[in-house]
Amino acid sequence: AWSTATGRPRMVWGAGASSISSSTLQGSEAEHRRLAGEVAGCLGVTMYDSWGDGWDSTVMTIKEEGGAAVWSGTITYGDTQTEQVCGLDRSACFGITVSAGGYPSEVSWTVAAAAVDGSATTSGGA
Repeated sequence: AWSTATGRPRMVWGAGASSISSSTLQGSEAEHRRLAGEVAGCLGVTMYDSWGDGWDSTVMTIKEEGGAAVWSGTITYGDTQTEQVCGLDRSACFGITVSAGGYPSEVSWTVAAAAVDGSATTSGGA
């Protein structure tokens, strides 16, 4: 589930989800399952730019609540970029921040937990 009680999105892993450990998979099968959202502890991050010229210095950061950043990214050029952030602690909560950058009205994003973690999704802008 996602909680916005703090005024910003934060991810709370689904309880009791069955999972496939990426360490038990081999080669291309592991990569396919990771990209398909079948590996526990992964977030799919999709960033969009409505003008198609990248995020103009906007940066998105995902932090473990009360801890360090686990991922940050931007779109250097283009209108869409998708990243898979894996190896995350399923017992943790995560906060998401997005800087304003040069053209915040062009920026949007979606973050989704792996299907095996309950498929929780949140989205927003700059």
